[in-house]
Amino acid sequence: MKEAAEIKKIPCAVCRDLMPLVQDGVASPESEALVKAHLAACPACRALRQGTDAPAVQELPAPDDGKILQKLRRRYSTHLLLLAFVGIAAGVALGYTGSANWVILFLPCVWAVLTCRDTGMGKPLLLFTLGLAVLDAIIKQTAFLESFSLSNFLWNLASGCILYAVLGGIGWLIGWCCTMQRRVPMKTKAKRTTTMRRFALTAALLLILALLLAFDAINGDPLSQQWAIYRAIRYAEKLYPEETFHWDQRTAADGQFFHYVVYVQSDQSRDTNFAVQTRFWLLTDDEIRGKELEPDHVFYVDHRWTTAYRLGDEAAQQAAAYLTVQAPELNFASVYGAKGNTVEIDLCYTEQDGMTPANYVDDLPLDAAFDKALLQKVPSRLCAQVLCDGKPTEADMQTVLHTLKQVLESNDMPITYYDITLVPTGDYADHSAFMADVLESGLTSADTIA
Repeated sequence: MKEAAEIKKIPCAVCRDLMPLVQDGVASPESEALVKAHLAACPACRALRQGTDAPAVQELPAPDDGKILQKLRRRYSTHLLLLAFVGIAAGVALGYTGSANWVILFLPCVWAVLTCRDTGMGKPLLLFTLGLAVLDAIIKQTAFLESFSLSNFLWNLASGCILYAVLGGIGWLIGWCCTMQRRVPMKTKAKRTTTMRRFALTAALLLILALLLAFDAINGDPLSQQWAIYRAIRYAEKLYPEETFHWDQRTAADGQFFHYVVYVQSDQSRDTNFAVQTRFWLLTDDEIRGKELEPDHVFYVDHRWTTAYRLGDEAAQQAAAYLTVQAPELNFASVYGAKGNTVEIDLCYTEQDGMTPANYVDDLPLDAAFDKALLQKVPSRLCAQVLCDGKPTEADMQTVLHTLKQVLESNDMPITYYDITLVPTGDYADHSAFMADVLESGLTSADTIA
């Protein structure tokens, strides 16, 4: 009993670790006493010290290579996940657009791959997903709002957690199904086993297809886009058989919810351009504006809206040229159109409801160049924003209106209506104070201007 107690003071492994220290004389007295007591009671350790063969010692169980490999794989996957999170965080922080819809494919893919590798990756993946949700909420808060709002932040966080958890859950199901498909022995002929394999494979394929369709519904795809462009061109050439068309690449042809809108342009007529939509890859028409209104080709081409827009833009350019030279005291703001024109002229504009370019088709021939005589035939409206030093007054407005009318009519460009805004250029403490000093003429008939 006493010997057994002495042996239990230290294990054999500890004794063998201390033996070299005792032999070199660097061990503490307590350690040396323990080693000597153990050697006196343990033949195996004593024989080892004396250099003789030790009696058979019960071998320790061999390590489980599978568990060790799984642990290493899990550690590697966790580090890889952390690296991916850092990369994604940096990318999102540097280039967040609010429409990073690739997460629909990316997040389930990460979950599926890592779950397929190791089904025990649930906790790291969940933390990864929640981290992305928090990051997304912070970036939305700082990118789209001028100040921090707790309610908006919590809403973005909650919605992000739900969305990302759902996407991650779909990825986990895909990975789990793939794991079940892989783990079931191939040689098993049991009916239950075969059914499980088929069910797992079918479920995985259906989930993958659902993700692809969801991504395609939001972002579109290049094949569907090219198909929509082809169908739009063929559709336009059926409406106008004497002309050929191409896709106007100044306009996008992106698709959302399997709905692609393509703007087609005639090769022979600059005014023959309109939009054609393709829905669900087969349904093609040009009733973009709704069933209650005209089809696009009738509205824009046959009823001359495109022609009226173009001629109005050409008229505005001529008017701006006259005003720049003959009324240099007027400081116009460049705010109209993509080119930042200083004035805008709307042709066929009347106060009467129902009067549109369709009522002046004979005066608006397709592709015709602007002729100042057109302003004698169709009503028009000129819009402009004039910058003023200090707070503008009604007298300033009357002076500006008189100058505009005098210059344009002296150059054979009579305008039917004027809609002028005088904008102060001083410093203001807030926007409301600035808007209070902005002076608008409203729709003013040229006949009422002195």
